[in-house]
Amino acid sequence: MIITIDGYDGTGKTTLAKRLSERLGFVYMDKPFILKYQTEHGCTYEEAMKRTSEIEKGLFASKDKRLIATYYLEALRWLSNSHHDNIILDRGLLTTYAVVGYDETKDIFIDYINSGAFFDGSIYLVADDMERRKRIYLNDPNDPDLRYPVKWRENDLEEFASGMQLKYFRIVTDNKTSDDVFEEALNAISNNYTDEYVRKRIMGIPSEKE
Repeated sequence: MIITIDGYDGTGKTTLAKRLSERLGFVYMDKPFILKYQTEHGCTYEEAMKRTSEIEKGLFASKDKRLIATYYLEALRWLSNSHHDNIILDRGLLTTYAVVGYDETKDIFIDYINSGAFFDGSIYLVADDMERRKRIYLNDPNDPDLRYPVKWRENDLEEFASGMQLKYFRIVTDNKTSDDVFEEALNAISNNYTDEYVRKRIMGIPSEKE
C-alpha cells in the first residue's frame, strides 16, 4: 500500500507523513525521483540528490511544463512498478498536478494515472497562502520558496481529481495543531482502508507482521 501526503510547503505534509509512517509502521519516502536516479545509475544517495537538483533546475529554467510533469510522474510510475512495501510518500501526483497541471499537460497526467502513478490514495493538505508562508519563514527565513509564492489552483485540481475518480481526503490545516491534523488523517485512513494490519496499527495494537 502506498499513500501520498500532498500539499505545498507550509501545509504540514512532511510532519504528517513522518508521523503517519511511524504510527503505521510504513516506510517514509520523499522525492522518489532521487531514489530512481540512484538505482538506475548505481551512485550514492548524496550524488543522486546533487544530480537530480541540477536536472530540476534545468527543467524549470526551460519552463516546459510537459517535460517537468513527465519527469516527476515517471518517478511515481517507477515507484509503483518497483516497490511493494507499505509506503507513506511525501508529495505525490496531486502535488505535481498543483504545480504543473494545466490544459496542455492533462493528457500526460491521465496517461500516468492509468499506468499506476496515483497509488492507493492521498491525504491532501491545504492552508491559506499567508499562513503557509509564515510557517515556511519560521522554519527557515532563507527558504527560496518565499521568493516565489505559489497558490493552490484548488478548483481545477479538485475538479480534475474528482473527474478521474482519484481517492483523496482533504484536510485544511489552518488554525490546527499537528496533533489535530494527525488525528484527522488517521480517521481518514481508518475509514477508507480495511487492511487489518493498518487498522491495528492505527489503534496501537501489535500485528503478526511485527
